[in-house]
Order: sequence, then structure tokens, then C-alpha cells
Amino acid sequence: TTGYDVFVSRKGIKVGYFKSWVEDLITYVNNQYTNIDGESKFEGIEASYSSQFFDNFMINIAYTHLIRAEDSQENDLPRRAKNMFNYSLSWY
Repeated sequence: TTGYDVFVSRKGIKVGYFKSWVEDLITYVNNQYTNIDGESKFEGIEASYSSQFFDNFMINIAYTHLIRAEDSQENDLPRRAKNMFNYSLSWY
């Protein structure tokens, strides 16, 4: 796997861009795992926010938009969400 990402953050807000290349990706198709020959490409943007509140709680919220998820012939990869939203609340 080769890739890079560029992020900017300030006061708990983080925004970034990522791009990666994966050689011989393993994926799940037709109820079985299979190897995709060649180099698969991933590209997308992310935005997140995290903050601590009360003395021992942390909230994290993130959004990812996948611009591209393709195999070596530029076909879309199956089972890849174009938009993902994640959140968590931690207590410690």
C-alpha cells in the first residue's frame, strides 16, 4: 500500500484529503473473499470534529466522502460506501 494524506486542523476541527494505491487488494464478492489483481485506487475527503467536555467525556464526529474506489481497469470496487458518517462518545 502506498498513499498520502493532507490535513488541516484547528480547535478540534480537522479537514483533509487522502489518496492511496493498494496492490492485490482482497475483497468480498459472492459470499467469498477474492484477490483483485493489479493496483486498486482510493481517493477521498474527510472532515471531523472532536472535543472533550465535562472532565471525562470525549465526543468524535467524522464524515468521509469517497471520490474514487477503482480497480486497475478503473471499474468501481463493490461494497465501498461513497459517504460514511461516524460518531463516538467516550467516557474515561
